[in-house]
Amino acid sequence: MLELLRGLSGDMILSVEVIPLPPASFEASDGPVLNIRTRQNILPGYKGSVRGEYTQAVFPKYSLGTSQFFKTEKFGLLASYSIAPRKELKVSDSYINFIDAGNAVFANWETRMDRITRSQAQQGNLILDFTPSDRDELNLTANLLYSPDQEHAYTLGTEMRNGQGSPDSTLVTRSVLDEDRLNASVELNYRRSLGEKGASLKANAHYTYYELDRVQEGNSRYFDPSGAFLRDFSFATDADQQIDIYTGQLDLDVPIGKGNLETGVRGSFIESRNAIDYLDVNMEPPFDIAVTDRFSYDEEVYAAYASLYQEWSAWSLRLGLRAEQTQVRARSETLDEINNQDYLEWFPTLYLGRALGEKHSMALTYNRRLTRPNYQDLNPFRFFLNENDYNEGNPNLVPNFSHNFNLNLSLDNTYFIDLYYRDNGRYISTLSFQDNENQTLLQIKQNTLGSISYGLDFTVSKAVLDWWQVYAYNSLFYEEETLLAVLSEQETYTNRVSGYYGYLNNSLTLSGDGTLTGDVSLLYLSGFLHGSFKRSETIALSAGLRQSLWQGRASLSLVAEDLLGRANATYTSRYANQDNAFYSRPETRFIRLGFTYNFGNYRLQSRRADLRNTERDRIVED
Repeated sequence: MLELLRGLSGDMILSVEVIPLPPASFEASDGPVLNIRTRQNILPGYKGSVRGEYTQAVFPKYSLGTSQFFKTEKFGLLASYSIAPRKELKVSDSYINFIDAGNAVFANWETRMDRITRSQAQQGNLILDFTPSDRDELNLTANLLYSPDQEHAYTLGTEMRNGQGSPDSTLVTRSVLDEDRLNASVELNYRRSLGEKGASLKANAHYTYYELDRVQEGNSRYFDPSGAFLRDFSFATDADQQIDIYTGQLDLDVPIGKGNLETGVRGSFIESRNAIDYLDVNMEPPFDIAVTDRFSYDEEVYAAYASLYQEWSAWSLRLGLRAEQTQVRARSETLDEINNQDYLEWFPTLYLGRALGEKHSMALTYNRRLTRPNYQDLNPFRFFLNENDYNEGNPNLVPNFSHNFNLNLSLDNTYFIDLYYRDNGRYISTLSFQDNENQTLLQIKQNTLGSISYGLDFTVSKAVLDWWQVYAYNSLFYEEETLLAVLSEQETYTNRVSGYYGYLNNSLTLSGDGTLTGDVSLLYLSGFLHGSFKRSETIALSAGLRQSLWQGRASLSLVAEDLLGRANATYTSRYANQDNAFYSRPETRFIRLGFTYNFGNYRLQSRRADLRNTERDRIVED
């Protein structure tokens, strides 16, 4: 989803709609749904644009793109292409305190990591429309993201000290990770209007192909406190992943009274094939059989659903029910494990709302959702920072099911209050475990034993003055996760945090004719949970200006992000015999200059086309 949004230009996106309580026709995935609405010509004609952006962070970056719109009476075309060569720096500082059986620290490791990433991502998007009659609409959408020769160069320096703080040795690791990524999708939508009352029949077919080739080579060199060479260690991995996703959906929408009934069926079929080879020491075969692996994952989901929406007097009601039959077959050759799942689950949805006069309303909502693991997290493969610090996939992950309750109050269509409670079930979380005996650190995704959250949100959206619009979001929350403490003397650990999240955005019209606008935003987060970690306080201040030129034919924008340099957090995992932390600093602080020029009949009106993503979201672009 992030890569798709990066590739779509601002003039293509009409809106990004957040649907907090999606109807039963949507995937039973956890959380709100993003519905991306794109622009298309509604009147015959042509318009297009070219755009460029220059970003100055630690390293300079630029992107170039073009969008083309063309419309006849029956055909419509929207096409875009962008290229974004990038060089990015990420710096991380981390520590581990290794603890013995007597609960005393016997070793302390402090590491500084520099990662330089070079990439040349290219993205193309195509939307074709055909309207053969007043009742029929046909839409074809294609997206292609190609990122060849992406390189991550890692340099890690580790100082190892004993329990008294005296230097013991140092470790320097250099590794290079080369990747080629391809993410392509095509989607076909058909809609037919039925009769005079607004009934419709919709059909959807979707295919995604994803391919990742990843090669890593690394070398670690150990030195004594005087700087004399002790020994070295070399390692290499060669991994590839191929994912095919097929989905099909059929919906019937029928007006009933002052509402509608929507019902349909859906099927999705996922095939994931993965392989990794690992070499150590002499960088030659044979492979290390303990790490080398072949992993396959096949998933089939069949769904049927119905959703009823009705209004009467001051009340509105939405009832939905979705049934999903899931079959999973996952196999790891090296681990000799087969993770088969076969289950039928029901997902009800309830919305009950009441208008309290013309400008006030309240609503009670409930839904049951699930979150399935990302494909990358299921792979039992390892990515090494060095031989002592690595990430590992978990083929035993299972979906987590959540119950979500909300009580909403809207006052004067300006002030919004949301009281919520969520039982997140066996939430899929990122956990860190240090092995004190072997002095290693493992990052792994794992199902927690339980997770709950509740809070109170307060939102204000109003015009302070004719030229000043304010949006303020405030949240008081409590988060709790209970995890299985794999490498600790205690069996379980419950991580808790209470905090505050605040976001303030000011939209300003700075000229009488409205051509110069500004935006200033401030985000504050007191802390949060990240699996076994607690996230520290962060503050992000951003500002931007946009000047419309030549009666809207062009625009010039200037944006500055993270002006205070406090947008990045420290993550700390500390309990029982676990004590480690890291502080990562990607290039969140930058200045970006952008220019867009529109040509053709650029004032053509537009209509909406929707882009919905479900199974594709489980492909994680690192």
